[in-house]
Amino acid sequence: MSNYSSLISKICSQCAPVMLQMKPAATLTLTFSESKLLKECLNDVDISFYPLTYKRNYVTWFIYKEKLLMKTLNKVDVRYILEKLGYQTRELKHCLDCLRERFNNCYREKQEFPHELGLFLDYPTEDVIGFVMNKGKDCRYCGYWKVYSDVEEAKKTFYRYDLAKNTLLNEVYQGKTMGQAVASLVS
Repeated sequence: MSNYSSLISKICSQCAPVMLQMKPAATLTLTFSESKLLKECLNDVDISFYPLTYKRNYVTWFIYKEKLLMKTLNKVDVRYILEKLGYQTRELKHCLDCLRERFNNCYREKQEFPHELGLFLDYPTEDVIGFVMNKGKDCRYCGYWKVYSDVEEAKKTFYRYDLAKNTLLNEVYQGKTMGQAVASLVS
C-alpha cells in the first residue's frame, strides 16, 4: 500500500464521522511526511484542519466541520466549562488557538492534558467531567471515549461511527476519491 493509500485509510478510519457530518471534529496524528499529503487527500472535501501540536516527528491535527463545531462550542454547558478554563471568546480561531496553547503547555511545561478537547470532539459533557473527576478510571464503558453517563446511548453512537468508517472506507476502496465518496454518502 502506498503512503497516499495508507493515509487515506487512516483519515477514513479516524475522521469518517466528521466528514459525514455526524460529529464536529476529530484529531489525527500524522508523521511530517503524511502531513504534507493531508491537503491533497482532503482537497475535494469540505473540511478544515488545524495543527494542534508538533511533537518529535508527528503533527496532531484537529479536523473539523466549522458549522458543526460552532454549534457544539455554543452549547450552554460547553460554553460554561470553556469560559471557566480561560476561553475568553466564542470566535472559533481564538478557541482553536487557546486549545493549541493548552496542548503545547501540556507537552512543553508538563501541565495537565487539556481534557476539554473532549468537548470540542462533542463527547457528552457528563463523560468529559466524569473522566476528569475519576482521572480516567472506573468508566462504565469504553469506546471512542470513556463513558461515565449514558452507556446505551454511547454504544449507539459508537455503532454509528463504526458504520460511517466502514462505509466510507468501502467507497474509497471501490476507487472513488475522498470527495466523491463523501458526497455520495452525505447527499
